[in-house]
Amino acid sequence: PGWPGVWVRVVSPPTIPYRASALGVAGHHVGIAFENTTRGHLELGELRVTFSARREGVEFPCRPLVGAAGGEREPTRLRPFEGHVFERDLDCQLTLPGRYVLGVKLSLGGATPIALPALPIDVEARGERAPQPHPGVPGLWAMTAGDKNARALSAEGFARGGYAVVVALVNGGPRALELRTARVLFRVTRVGTPLPCMDEPVALHPPPTLGPGQAHFERVPVTCVMNKPGTYDIDSALVVDQDPRELAMGRTRVTVGADPTVVFPPRAY
Repeated sequence: PGWPGVWVRVVSPPTIPYRASALGVAGHHVGIAFENTTRGHLELGELRVTFSARREGVEFPCRPLVGAAGGEREPTRLRPFEGHVFERDLDCQLTLPGRYVLGVKLSLGGATPIALPALPIDVEARGERAPQPHPGVPGLWAMTAGDKNARALSAEGFARGGYAVVVALVNGGPRALELRTARVLFRVTRVGTPLPCMDEPVALHPPPTLGPGQAHFERVPVTCVMNKPGTYDIDSALVVDQDPRELAMGRTRVTVGADPTVVFPPRAY
């Protein structure tokens, strides 16, 4: 509207992967394709884009006014019959798998934003690592993520939080959730041995009310001692006061090494 002879469309793959390590979608770009079909120059100025994302009618948060992806320099005008695709980071918290309806508004310079047709995007979980819905609390989903490598530490080192996972609690429902008491249970097993180490339940500290589409992320130390080189499985479960059943949040497999010459990447969690 207001740009005769100018075509604009949103470009994105219809399916993008859910990344368990990022507890959502990471590194995805959306293209805004402009095509000037006129014989005159098209003055663009600064292109600003605003995204919105809805899943099953629930809105998930997006950062407003997304600029150029990676700080790239972009053309501010298009010559006759020239086109260009402007890349924008999809800076939305798509914390659950499923189909999202992506809303896109763009503005050029200080002009009034224009809404483009909505774009459906499927966030697809590939493998077992994905948020799980709570069977007794409608709308509540939970998951954990942790580093795949760690150094062998003493009991004191683990007690000080030498290794931790991040717990994600997501409200995927249309109504606010009250999480008065939420705890996480860890069972740590060295692969090849039959008996697990079980931590005491660890209290989480979510906000009193978790609104629709909102997520709470919390770093929780695992204090079971992993002081011998080898491979360990950390099984996590969530317990909330509304329902006594445990919700299995998935397994994190950790390789513990003791070689001081091995350089570990910085901890992500």
